[in-house]
Formats: sequence, C-alpha cells, structure tokens
Amino acid sequence: MGLRYDYTVDASNTKTVYARILSWATPGGRVLDVGCDTGNLASCLAGLGMKAEGVEMDAEAAKKAGERLENVYVGSIEDEAVLGRLSGQYDMIIFADVLEHLAYPEVTIKRMKALLSDGGVIVASLPNVANFRVRFGLLFGRFDYTETGILDRTHLRFFTRKTAPELFRKAGFNVLDVKPAATFMPWPLLLIWPELFATRFVIKAGL
Repeated sequence: MGLRYDYTVDASNTKTVYARILSWATPGGRVLDVGCDTGNLASCLAGLGMKAEGVEMDAEAAKKAGERLENVYVGSIEDEAVLGRLSGQYDMIIFADVLEHLAYPEVTIKRMKALLSDGGVIVASLPNVANFRVRFGLLFGRFDYTETGILDRTHLRFFTRKTAPELFRKAGFNVLDVKPAATFMPWPLLLIWPELFATRFVIKAGL
C-alpha cells in the first residue's frame, strides 16, 4: 500500500492503533506484520524483543522494511505464491489497517490459522464507518472518498463495532479483546461512545 501509509508510531498516545498493538507484544515471540510498509511498527515490536517479519506489496516500502526486519516478503497476502513462502509459526500476526483493502478478508484470516503458534493471536485494526464524521456527511448526502482515513478510496470493505469482530468469529476465531482507537479524540468520548467517536477498532483474536 505504499509510502503514503508510512506513519510514525507514537506509543505514548495510548488511544492510537499502534499503541494498542504494542501493548499486546510478547517478548521473545515471532511476529508477522502484514502490510508492514517501511517497517515502523514491526521494528518497534522487534525493539520489545520480538522476532519481526513483514509482508508488503509496495517494492520501495518493502526495501526499506528489509533493512529493519528479519524477513520481508514482497507481494499481496492474498497471493498464493506469497503464502507459500511463509513458514514456521507466529505468535502474533498483524493486520493494521489492511483487511479493509482485501477482496476476501475472511478467507485470508482463515488461512492464517496454519501459521499461528499454540496460543498465537491475530491483531487487526479496522476502520469504523459509523464514525460521527461519516454519519454527519450522510445526513447531507455525502459519502466522498479520500486519499487516506476511514473513506480511503482503496477500501473495499467497511466495518462497524459490531461487524468488525464478527469478521473474525465467522473465520473461526475467538475474539479476545476489542478496543476503540482515535488519535485526537478525548478519552471520555472515546470510552462512552466508541461506536460514534472511534476511527478504528483494534481486535485481538485467537483459536
């Protein structure tokens, strides 16, 4: 998905997607970051003691990630050739703002079962299409795509607080935790009305 998704990881802001994911790190474990871009998140996990690998479609971003991670596989996680190159067991597989870009996210999640270690988890963030900004736009007949964000023009799927965890349950996973995320939203609003004020939901699921 390229360098336009090369965001800085701010672990100090505990409301963000990345901070949520980092809080679930398992030092000494093995992590696969799908859609790793230049490796910002995965390298932070490596700094916490995890063995980090990535999958990235954009060759330029993958090259940068390869300088920071143990292995980077170039291509789409929906590509059989890429899946065939992945081996071993991962303690954590990450889909940070990735599944909404896939044609068949449920199928992809099911395929991850064979790559998870005993007790391993999938961690994913999904955009909240029921966010107040989208709802407000719909009141006036607007559903305009943008370069990034909830209505990113490359999104193929849209999710809410209800349908995001359902995606994992339908794929045969147990949903272990669901947390709202929003970079600039005050805590009270985010905690009291997550369906309205979260920009994403971060999900941890296991078998």
